[in-house]
Amino acid sequence: MPYGIQQPAISGQISQLEKTLGLKLFHRRPFGLTAAGLRLFDEIEDFFSALIDLPAYVRGHPRQQLRLAAPARILRDYLPELLLTYKRRFPNFKLTLFDANQIIAEELLRKGEIDLAITERGNYETFPGWFGENETGVVASH
Repeated sequence: MPYGIQQPAISGQISQLEKTLGLKLFHRRPFGLTAAGLRLFDEIEDFFSALIDLPAYVRGHPRQQLRLAAPARILRDYLPELLLTYKRRFPNFKLTLFDANQIIAEELLRKGEIDLAITERGNYETFPGWFGENETGVVASH
């Protein structure tokens, strides 16, 4: 189990948090987050995601990563060779791919869940600076 924490300890901590907040965060049966649990998760998700990169950051070597969304056709036909070459050159590079159409890719980008979106059509109003009327476009969050 990650972090060496046992399930009963986690359950106890969750129960204590629910008591402190005066809110139920989880439905026990069927298991899932309540509306309050979802709001809490949205607030803390970035914090816990950043913990993965903390050791490298403290050593002064931030982890190289890219979260990319694109339609399956682009992921399948255009990216494999390029990504394999890049992975050989930068072995510590972490790549996360999302199969996503334009609407989903733009939403992931808007939420900060991806760094780069390759779409077949772009939303010119949502992402100013779009570089033209190409069949394929690239939009990055930073």
